[in-house]
Amino acid sequence: MVLLDVILMITFGITAGISTGLTGASGVLIIVPLIDIFLGYSMHMCIGISLIVDVLAPLAIALIYSRYGNIDLKSGGWLAIGSIMGAQVGAILVTGITSMGLGNLYGFVLIIMAIIMFFRGINQNQSVEEDEENLKKNLTLKKKSYQVIITLLLGILVGLMTGILGAGGELIFLIILIFVLQFPVHKAVGTSSLIMAITALSGTVARNLDICGHAQISS
Repeated sequence: MVLLDVILMITFGITAGISTGLTGASGVLIIVPLIDIFLGYSMHMCIGISLIVDVLAPLAIALIYSRYGNIDLKSGGWLAIGSIMGAQVGAILVTGITSMGLGNLYGFVLIIMAIIMFFRGINQNQSVEEDEENLKKNLTLKKKSYQVIITLLLGILVGLMTGILGAGGELIFLIILIFVLQFPVHKAVGTSSLIMAITALSGTVARNLDICGHAQISS
């Protein structure tokens, strides 16, 4: 890796950090397209790098929150278990997708997310407090009878997305912890960061094991 690549990587990291701070979305949504466009890495390599980023960055946040007792992995255990399972499956499935197909899928997901956020912003006529209260009410109704099942399934879906796209689900984990599991905000942030780090690590390990397995078979 030449000096220019290092400088670009640092710049991309700063850009992703700023984006995360402003929107709460995972920084890898920014990192993957930037690395692909400006450094010419394959999409599989970009996803691998993004998974590593999603291990280190959330882990650093989790360590800070853990000092103040704001991590409760026991209560969020089913979410963590589901996300680990999903990340394992996603990381294995992605090896069967071509780089072009993965790029198209990634672009499609980003476009859908952008459209949803755009129209949500246009139709946002009620206050943030009312919006949060309505979301909390709807999810709490599900929580009473199906909390474990819903949490496990949501964890699997988010983990699957992370394993395939390398796109971190930290924001989604945060929403689930607050509105489904009724976590206090600070504890939800710390716990979601730790779950995200565990999920990304699970996906990274699965990808490397699958790649090594294919390499041994080929040899």
